[in-house]
Amino acid sequence: MIDDSQDLDDRVYGQAAADLAAMNEPNLSDFEPSEVDEAMLRAFETSGPRP
Repeated sequence: MIDDSQDLDDRVYGQAAADLAAMNEPNLSDFEPSEVDEAMLRAFETSGPRP
C-alpha cells in the first residue's frame, strides 16, 4: 500500500515530469503550495537532490 505522502510525491513529480517531457516549465498550480513544498523537501536538500 502506498502511503499518502508517497501518493502526493508521485502526483507532484509526475506532473513536473510530464511538463518537462513536453518541453514546458512545470506547472504545479493544481497543488497547494504546502503540498509542493512537502514533496520537494523529500527530494532535495540545500546542496541539491537527495542521494
